[in-house]
Amino acid sequence: MDYMPGKPLDEVWDTLSPSQKQSIAEQLRGYISQLRNLKGNYIGAIDRGTVSMGKWGPIYGGPFDSEQQEFNQWILNDLSSGLSAPLRYYAEHALTDGHEIVFTHSDFSSRNILVDENSDYQVTAILD
Repeated sequence: MDYMPGKPLDEVWDTLSPSQKQSIAEQLRGYISQLRNLKGNYIGAIDRGTVSMGKWGPIYGGPFDSEQQEFNQWILNDLSSGLSAPLRYYAEHALTDGHEIVFTHSDFSSRNILVDENSDYQVTAILD
């Protein structure tokens, strides 16, 4: 593992000026745009591993070669256990397919972003 200079953004955020916060937000927007320009042909981890998803605890599945046939069905299976028939019907028709598959960060949060206090809070790393 390589050492990257900086402190986690969540530790310094409250001490930053509005202009420093704006600068960090613009830097992060640029980095996320670069990630989303990387196209993929499956839904899963970069090493073709499983997908981790969930607000209250992770669920794992995949990788998925198709959005409609596999990924959306996986989402529905997780959701449907607690849904009434009308809500399940709505969920089935709310999920669409045909989205472009792009690279993203599965745990993008301020604790995983390092900024350098010595360089006017430039982003030095986005940790995995």
